[in-house]
Amino acid sequence: MTTTMSANPITILIVILAAAAQLDAGIVRQRRSESNEIPPTEQETNARVVLERCERRYQEGKAKETHAAWAYTSNLTEYNLIKNTEAATEFAAIQKSVAEELRQFDYRTFRNEDLKRRFKRLAVLGYAALPEDKFKELFGAVSSMESNYAKIKICSYRDNTNCHMTLDPEITELLGNSRDPEELKYYWVEWYNKAGKPTRESFQKYVDLNKESAKLNGFNNGAEVWLDE
Repeated sequence: MTTTMSANPITILIVILAAAAQLDAGIVRQRRSESNEIPPTEQETNARVVLERCERRYQEGKAKETHAAWAYTSNLTEYNLIKNTEAATEFAAIQKSVAEELRQFDYRTFRNEDLKRRFKRLAVLGYAALPEDKFKELFGAVSSMESNYAKIKICSYRDNTNCHMTLDPEITELLGNSRDPEELKYYWVEWYNKAGKPTRESFQKYVDLNKESAKLNGFNNGAEVWLDE
């Protein structure tokens, strides 16, 4: 025997009325917002048309780059690394092209804050400001550090036959829960030896190129870029 449950008609009516009231309130808020908006200047109107075209190009390139990055992160093979680098380099070229097209407008003078925000997001290139060869060099350094980080295995402090411990979750949990100073020291030193030393050169390269890209974007260093975001 199958039992079916039907909704109470009064309950349905209440839900419909509540939804209608919410929709009506949203329309009223939207109309108020639109009535309070400052009319766009001719430059802002033209800029919006160009921006929307550029945003479509940007989003298509970003989607491809994100897909390649996910494929590499989930399967750290040489083939996926090559595809990831290609997609990132192509997206960097799109970012440069978009930023160059948007430079015909001085978005800082816009009165519409939403338009100004969207322009700023695409105008600051980040790492894409680097020449292609240096961008690939930076990308390679970051990928090398990520790959090394993901593949690290450490032997257990209490069982040296177990050498398959990873940072997450095993070592992270031990560092958070252990109260044995020797055990904590052991994992810290082991992790540093396998995660820090092998990537020192890549990290220094990242620091140098990060600073160079910041200067190309009009900042003194990477910290200023992060604070401006």
